[in-house]
Amino acid sequence: MLKRFPFIITIIIMLTALSCEKKTEAVAQDCGKCPSASTCGKAETEEETCATEREILNTKASKITFLELGSSSCIPCKKMEPILESVEKRYGEQIDVIFHDVKKDRDIAKQYNIRLIPTQIFLDENGNELFRHEGFFPESNIDEFLQSKDLKPVQ
Repeated sequence: MLKRFPFIITIIIMLTALSCEKKTEAVAQDCGKCPSASTCGKAETEEETCATEREILNTKASKITFLELGSSSCIPCKKMEPILESVEKRYGEQIDVIFHDVKKDRDIAKQYNIRLIPTQIFLDENGNELFRHEGFFPESNIDEFLQSKDLKPVQ
């Protein structure tokens, strides 16, 4: 019996790994766009991450998604609020501005590797990161970046 023990343990490990891969494949098929969905053993959290990424990418047919990751209790984050509104008005359908409170949604902070707030992340229409900035980001600098990506103010 003791001679068979390592063999039995090996089989159990292999079966567990196969089971985990199948769960992960189901999550990856559900989304199809999330690179993190292939991480084995995190099916439930990956599914939530996929849903968040789908929400971000499917909001509008905008050229750029502007993610503001901050907190409602952070002073520099509060100073960004009128800038976010202004950018959204000025560029209209070309941009989608999304605010996430990382103190309430810690998963999004992990997903984007947030080290400090506020952090601004600009994504292309496929969800690829174009640019990231940490800290208060003046509106003139945001305009400069957006215009370098061929966005034109509509107002």
